[in-house]
Amino acid sequence: MSTLSTFRDVISAWPTRAAMQRDLFAETGKAAPVREWHKRNRIPSSWFDAVIAVAAQRGFEGVTYKVLTDLYKNGATPVVEDII
Repeated sequence: MSTLSTFRDVISAWPTRAAMQRDLFAETGKAAPVREWHKRNRIPSSWFDAVIAVAAQRGFEGVTYKVLTDLYKNGATPVVEDII
């Protein structure tokens, strides 16, 4: 896997955004607005655990809590879901 320098890079690890959405729904039972995340270049921190879990199930290396929190700290502005 290439370097993950943006949340879009993380999302693009999946073959499609729809595939990521299916994986996350199977993991959590909740619909994940992956298209919006890609558009905003953000993944809400409340989804980090699920994203890491489904990335590991697919064998994606490098999708870790440290990577996601570093991306978040280095430029992500909170979205409403993060504040609640």
